[in-house]
Amino acid sequence: MPVRIFGRLWRGLASLKLTIACLAALMALVLACTLTQASLGLYEAVRFYIRSPFLYAYFGDWKVPLFPGGASVGLILLANLAAAQFARLELSWRKAGLWAVHFGLVFLFIGEYVTGMFQVETQLAIEEGATLNYSEDPRRLELAVIDETDPGYDQIYSIPQGLLRPGKTLAPPQLPFAVRIERCSPPVLNADGMVAGPGAVEIDIGGADPVMSLASDAQARSFSRGKRRYRAALRLKRHYLPWSLTLKDFRHEIYPGTDIPSHFSSLVTLSNPSLGERRNVLISMNEPLRYGGKAFYQSSFGKEGTLSVLQVVENPGWLLPYLSCALMGLGLLAHFLRRLRGSVSGAR
Repeated sequence: MPVRIFGRLWRGLASLKLTIACLAALMALVLACTLTQASLGLYEAVRFYIRSPFLYAYFGDWKVPLFPGGASVGLILLANLAAAQFARLELSWRKAGLWAVHFGLVFLFIGEYVTGMFQVETQLAIEEGATLNYSEDPRRLELAVIDETDPGYDQIYSIPQGLLRPGKTLAPPQLPFAVRIERCSPPVLNADGMVAGPGAVEIDIGGADPVMSLASDAQARSFSRGKRRYRAALRLKRHYLPWSLTLKDFRHEIYPGTDIPSHFSSLVTLSNPSLGERRNVLISMNEPLRYGGKAFYQSSFGKEGTLSVLQVVENPGWLLPYLSCALMGLGLLAHFLRRLRGSVSGAR
């Protein structure tokens, strides 16, 4: 009996009907995502329809799943593809091309999951002549407590936005005092999910210090605790790098008679003291800098051409789509050549 039930489940998982149902669901999700981009923004639409496990309806405090999201449909389609591959394809050199195509599709799905779960996108906004060793997340804030007692080194304690809840007391082990969150107002987000308006937080650090109000668009607040000096700031979440970039020159060109940029580039100096490396790199619209597992793309600019904005992308699965396309291309070519050879041999 268990063997019969397992056989039915296996045949159902490998069925073509399940493939068609999953593809139809993905088409519906892609259509809904496309139609709602204008109201939700690209980032929120993709997160809501494509990278979520379910689409939910909210009834008061109850959350009811109404339709599978792209993550669930993709996972089912991946299992369906793998089951069909082993259930239907003959394991022989004659079917090697089709095996390569199926493995290419599997890598394509895995690449999307890795991207959705582990990709980190930040921005590095740097002015000419400035040096930075961090990028910022334009969608999240952090409460930073900075110990600036040592004139040559700042010790930074970071508390992510998700932990800033009213009434919560936070006591990071490295911080010599606790921080109590009295009030917290999340920032205003634009259609792309980026911070467009200030957030605010009120913190109580105990002792004789009064409750401190911080806003993400305001300066840091200074205070002392014993002989140590601190600053507290509500700011965009920072991702520090073990090297630094210095913007030497930024150039941008526009189409004649318009304000539309045709080309812009940043000449930066990459300094990595741990490797004894120091070199100049030109980052342009179609030529990113790939270094240390990150890609730096020329994104935009500001301050009348003196500020360069680089998009920093860290995606551990960035090679998987290329591997997928190569496998599918080679597989289709091998299968076509085998069928062509058979047709020519039959004609003779």
